[in-house]
Amino acid sequence: NQARAERIAPRRVAPRSESMRLEQRRALLAALKTRLGFQRYTGPLHAESRGASRTDDLTVEPLVFESEPNMPVPALLLTPETLRPGAPVIVHACEEGKPRTLKPAGLPVLLAREGFRVLSIDVRDTGEGALCEMPSFPDRHRKGACAYIPQLWQREMLAIRALGVGRSRSGMRVLDILRAGDWLKARGLLGRGFAVVGEGRLGIEALKAASLDTRVTAVATVHTLASYRLITDNPYYNQFQHFWTPGALKDYDIPDLPTLVAPRPVLFIGAVD
Repeated sequence: NQARAERIAPRRVAPRSESMRLEQRRALLAALKTRLGFQRYTGPLHAESRGASRTDDLTVEPLVFESEPNMPVPALLLTPETLRPGAPVIVHACEEGKPRTLKPAGLPVLLAREGFRVLSIDVRDTGEGALCEMPSFPDRHRKGACAYIPQLWQREMLAIRALGVGRSRSGMRVLDILRAGDWLKARGLLGRGFAVVGEGRLGIEALKAASLDTRVTAVATVHTLASYRLITDNPYYNQFQHFWTPGALKDYDIPDLPTLVAPRPVLFIGAVD
């Protein structure tokens, strides 16, 4: 794996002109869309609020919108009592899904209490939309590093089957993030754009979403894998669900994605190996 990853990695030269840089960017963006099997859907959202409630300092509104026909995306809109002037709305996506409780340490709650309006969403196969609950990390460790985990395999089979219809799970999750932006626009909350925060594996989808939509004004990834080569170059790893974008390493690695977002700011917080 290590030797093949080295062999297939694209060999890019530093651009010698602005036109060359733009051409490299266009080629990389086209390759990303192809690898993702990305299909932009712009039809009706069919959104429904589940009723807002008030805590001491936040308004909390559970809701659901359709990312594409028959694909509901549950979400939670957190609005602070006092909004930070000029601050963008933040779309938050996490591999564990949106917050189940308003724990003070939860990232969406922390951001809301700092004065940001936050829309935390369950991209497909996370949160309310998860096929099944994953066993806890201690359970997996007791089973051994290479054990067969039925719950994980059920989820991986969905990713494999998506490839059979020319799409990818990663591309569909990117669509969910961008449709959250469409929902913000429909509610009159978009303003001049929105920022995206992706936790864990969803940090990579956050970068891809920003690459494909100029409405995204900034991206932050939190505890996200720093490079696919950290998987191919090591015999053991505690990283999974990264494998279902076939051929990606022929075109890009994770550190290439910020070049598609620039000059908009990108932040890696606590990147993992």
